[in-house]
Amino acid sequence: MEDLKRELQANVESWVSNNFNYQRLEVFSKMADESLFEYIRQLEYHLMDFIEDYGYVQELENWLAENYHNKDDRDSYLVLSFIEATDYQRELEDWKDHTSNENYPMWNTLFEFRNEHGEEVTEKCVEAGFGVIEGMEDFNTTLFVSGAGYSFYAQHWIPLWLSLPYTDNEKYKNIDFSDL
Repeated sequence: MEDLKRELQANVESWVSNNFNYQRLEVFSKMADESLFEYIRQLEYHLMDFIEDYGYVQELENWLAENYHNKDDRDSYLVLSFIEATDYQRELEDWKDHTSNENYPMWNTLFEFRNEHGEEVTEKCVEAGFGVIEGMEDFNTTLFVSGAGYSFYAQHWIPLWLSLPYTDNEKYKNIDFSDL
């Protein structure tokens, strides 16, 4: 297993080196006339994320029961009705603002695709926790990380590589790479 883990790490490191240009955040910011935020793909908001982040799960379940709904029935319409009925709209807006503000490069290094790819790959990047910069005239789609204090390979690059349809991911499916 240890040999497979090292092989996985080497394959992913090679893939990253061969498929990405390392760019400086300052260059992108300058090219965007200090408005880089306008080129960052915004995250989709899921109302249940707000409910969970603010600890309103039990309150939502109680509200659903009081209003004759199944406590597991958490479609967007019902959750939004709960938010409106409980006057949590302000907290929701604050949460959206906070979430948007965190969707910005934390590090100076950005990862520009050397060759453009399809939307499916970009979606896989987002699922792996990368932020996406797109639509800048002189650059291909570019990835960034908005977190710190952990291994980017274990948290982002390896899960991304394993999720791509053209990788030999079955071979590594039982590998614990969290310590890489």
